[in-house]
Amino acid sequence: MAQRHWLTAIGAVILVGMLVCGAFSLGVYYGKQGFSGDTLRTTPEAGPLVRLRDEFGQPDLRGRVRRAVPGVLDLATSEGPRSVEVNTETRFLDESGATMNVADFRSGDLVAVYGELNTVAGRVFIARLVVRLPPRATVQP
Repeated sequence: MAQRHWLTAIGAVILVGMLVCGAFSLGVYYGKQGFSGDTLRTTPEAGPLVRLRDEFGQPDLRGRVRRAVPGVLDLATSEGPRSVEVNTETRFLDESGATMNVADFRSGDLVAVYGELNTVAGRVFIARLVVRLPPRATVQP
């Protein structure tokens, strides 16, 4: 008789464990997907920014345009102000992948810059590609 109580207790522990695992899985699922079915969707086709990241990797500089003049983009970056040299070989793209030129940049635009640091010319950063990023969404409290 005592053995039957132990088997009942072990079975109850297994059932409770299964219920806890199921509840945890549901919580994770609803945390990611939400409660409505319209949030379930397939992965969208990769946009131009994703394709650029796949092609070129992570940008060498990210920042906000302070000033854009022919030949130079002055940026405010997390490392401080940086000047980026642009030339006739530099490509300029907007967030949709459309071609731009240096005159299209405005003060405050967010940009990602791909290029290289030229230490021979006194630590000048030379851009191969400058991409205007979409503005960051502001969160309303």
